[in-house]
Amino acid sequence: MNGPRAPTPSIRPIATAAGILMVAAGILLQPVVAAAGAAVIAFSVVRWSGEPGGEAAEAGPEGVSPAPAGMLLFLLSEGFFFGSLIAAYLYLRLRNGVWPPTGSPSLEAGFAGLNTIVLLASGVTMDLAVHAMRKGRLETFRAWLAATVVLGCTFLAGQGYEYLHVGFGIGDGLMGSTFFTLTGFHGAHVTAGILVLLLVFARTFRDLDGPSRRGLVQSAAYYWHFVDAVWVALYAVLYLL
Repeated sequence: MNGPRAPTPSIRPIATAAGILMVAAGILLQPVVAAAGAAVIAFSVVRWSGEPGGEAAEAGPEGVSPAPAGMLLFLLSEGFFFGSLIAAYLYLRLRNGVWPPTGSPSLEAGFAGLNTIVLLASGVTMDLAVHAMRKGRLETFRAWLAATVVLGCTFLAGQGYEYLHVGFGIGDGLMGSTFFTLTGFHGAHVTAGILVLLLVFARTFRDLDGPSRRGLVQSAAYYWHFVDAVWVALYAVLYLL
């Protein structure tokens, strides 16, 4: 039979769930815990994609990996997650009446706008990497993937710089709690995306062919475009409204 096989038993779903819990706890407690959780998620997902079963187990009857479709379903749930956070922020903002709250400084849209351009540029380089992969241009694929990682790291560095100079902390009232919660969860997702891209880059030294490998790259691209889109929404509600 050429149909899909049942997946082999794996501990990866449990490890991935544990990583998600670590990220959530780290956002509230210590950033290093969130970073460790993101690393666990990235490692588990990539290792899960390469577990025993091979191409036939991961590809459907037409030789197409189901990974991108699975990623889209995952991102749908993440969309609801960020949507609920944004809705909560808007509700609190409307209920407060005056924004920013009395005693809290306004957010500077200029620097964050430049950081937004950096992240959007990384989406372009990610698309170029996917295009190169489809054409079988391995070295070009690696170059564009590396550029995406560099731009993602630049965005995180810019966000860290803003955290140091924003003028308030996560414990400084409503402004601090909402700003750091929204941007912190997004930053954790960007960190996880960078780790996934690095692991994809490492796997290119073994192979890039086959439906499961191409599916992994496409899934990473979907994830990266998702964090781009979420940041555009966050930038609009936090800095422009």
